[in-house]
Amino acid sequence: MPVKGQMAGSTFRFPIPDSELDENENWHSPYFFLAFFKARIALFEIVGITQKELREAGFAIMIKVLGPLEFFKPLKRGDIAIICPALKKIGNSSLRFVYEVYKEGSDELHAKGETIQLLAWRGTGQLCVIPYWIREKLDVILQP
Repeated sequence: MPVKGQMAGSTFRFPIPDSELDENENWHSPYFFLAFFKARIALFEIVGITQKELREAGFAIMIKVLGPLEFFKPLKRGDIAIICPALKKIGNSSLRFVYEVYKEGSDELHAKGETIQLLAWRGTGQLCVIPYWIREKLDVILQP
């Protein structure tokens, strides 16, 4: 189920919220990105980077690119989404992630997508270079 080379413990379980179901009671495309952001936060926490720590250091994570998203099959009311994030590239101020979405208990891929997220100064929104202490922690989860 996890992305090839996925770090152990870096799959994330998301019960499908009823408020995110469409008229056919499917959970799909636009809501995957919301789950991706939560998975990225959880992935950071595995290596010891918390949202609180980023805020206190004056940083914010901003989105540069959402997608592409390749959608295969919706999840339904009552399903549990399993999100498998992988960090694929660390740039000067950017991070490229890929994600795979499965239904709990199945190895059938429901969607895969990407995001590029930027590190910026919280007060100004100006991009900043990813500091060594963050880069060092993220190197542990960087996938080829």
